[in-house]
Amino acid sequence: MWLALLQAGLLASYGSAAAALFLVACVEPEGDGRLAEVANWLFDTPERLLRACVGARRGARCAAYLCDEPNPVLQLLYLLLVGGGYGLAVADMYPRVPCAALGPHHRPAALALVLFCLGTWAKACAAPPGYVVDAATFAKHDNYAYDGCLYEAGGTCPTTGVPKPARAKFCRTTRRVVARFDHFCPWVNNAVGEENYRWFLLFLASHALLLAYGAACAALLLRDVVDAKQLMRATFYLGDAPVAATRGVVVHYLLHTERLLCALLLACAVLGAVVAGFLGYHLRLVWRGRTTNEHYKWRRRARGGAAPAANVYDLGALRNAREVLFPRSRRPDALARHRAAANLKREKGD
Repeated sequence: MWLALLQAGLLASYGSAAAALFLVACVEPEGDGRLAEVANWLFDTPERLLRACVGARRGARCAAYLCDEPNPVLQLLYLLLVGGGYGLAVADMYPRVPCAALGPHHRPAALALVLFCLGTWAKACAAPPGYVVDAATFAKHDNYAYDGCLYEAGGTCPTTGVPKPARAKFCRTTRRVVARFDHFCPWVNNAVGEENYRWFLLFLASHALLLAYGAACAALLLRDVVDAKQLMRATFYLGDAPVAATRGVVVHYLLHTERLLCALLLACAVLGAVVAGFLGYHLRLVWRGRTTNEHYKWRRRARGGAAPAANVYDLGALRNAREVLFPRSRRPDALARHRAAANLKREKGD
């Protein structure tokens, strides 16, 4: 009984996570259409529920903490999903290995891949995105020309009072200006910007690989059950009536006799498709020399009827990839400017 409840709870968590990932990856909350309306409704639901449970004032405070401030809620959910999913795999899939479909090396390989994913997640959580907080960090991140379209020279953040380099944006969640700002990711509880975008992409790629690997292993184990029991040659009974084996009948049989394995296959396949789609979305942005923030800016500009303009930050696919993998703010010239500005600040302070 407890195992069935655990399966149901984890599947519900996987479904919620898949829906959240889809909304973050594919839906612009400020946009038009039914999906945007659904996204806005879902984003507003926690506050409505909290207001109903704990009162308007406390509910608003709790909602502000959950939605507008850095918090570990989705980090804890992530650990539950990964730990719970791997635990169920150990309980149901590991005893079947080795078998005709999977060799004994898949046990340590799966563990190594899970640990690698946890490592990329920890790195994405801890790596600073590139905050602009003073003249020294401005000098370090002042690496792009103002295009006069999305970014105007001489801009200062009205909230923090610091100058904003081109492609930077004030993050409403972290309350700081982030260089080449992309978005804030609640799964890593961190802003994604110039200096940690590469780690965020590695985080997505590793988890897409893990989920694809999990789905493939579950499918192969189910295939092994079919072959070992010769289900495609078996005769099934619906009541007293014999039923010839077909793919549909065999799938129905597996759904009833191998529930956990089928659930793991479904969860890995669905979440893997969502994460892979999100990764593909970001790789497309890299290909085009854009950030998520700039993508939405260009869309709003087009909807507003503005004249088309060239993206001066699109340097071609290979150079765009280099901008992500080797950020300009980590190159020697930027680090030298940062040291010079920091020394000047110290001298003025002395």
